[in-house]
Amino acid sequence: MVAGSTAALLVDTGLGIGDVRAAVHELVELPLQVINTHAHYDHMGGNALFDGVAAHGAEAEQIERGVPHDQLGVVADPKSFLAPAPGFNASDFSIAGVPVVRRLEEGDIVDLGDRRLIVLHTPGHSPGSISLLDQEHGLLFVGRRRLPGQHFRSLAGLDFFAYRETARRLSGLAAEVRLVLPGHGPTPLSGKELMAAADFFEEVAAARFPAAGMSLLGGRWLCTADPG
Repeated sequence: MVAGSTAALLVDTGLGIGDVRAAVHELVELPLQVINTHAHYDHMGGNALFDGVAAHGAEAEQIERGVPHDQLGVVADPKSFLAPAPGFNASDFSIAGVPVVRRLEEGDIVDLGDRRLIVLHTPGHSPGSISLLDQEHGLLFVGRRRLPGQHFRSLAGLDFFAYRETARRLSGLAAEVRLVLPGHGPTPLSGKELMAAADFFEEVAAARFPAAGMSLLGGRWLCTADPG
């Protein structure tokens, strides 16, 4: 949640297991904007609780289609849960599509009144991945589990070379970013982690990471050491 003087922003809507809308309204009463940083199901599961979302145009159609039950993996398996979640049935859960009411592009501004966030198109994890930069407060909101480069695996739409360029680009913001706030995983992170992520990609590109579980398969780097 990011609150300004005239509006608030929810960055991603989670898995959809709990009522994220109710949680938001416990925190703020301002008019709400909702953004999906990308179209993976763990970032758009609660979309249907809202009237619509903003997202990059490259992934708008995926968000509007939603995700059927058979593509939800462990979230659709009741055995994944130690105890039943109130109001949630994994056996028939699916993610409904919602309208993308604003198609975001590089350089767009998310205006919250006294707070403005700049949209950065940061592909690699997925074609339409975005990050949000709050320059005044030195904050960078990213959707991935961690910074690009530290952990990744083969995912539909993942592009190593785009990821590498994104990491290189974000490293140039290290001096002005005080905190990085990923969508999940350890948070917040120091802005210095942006440089570490870029360094990781350069080392992978130079084939200096054979011990990290990295292999080149069909032109794509795969990491089997971490599921994130």
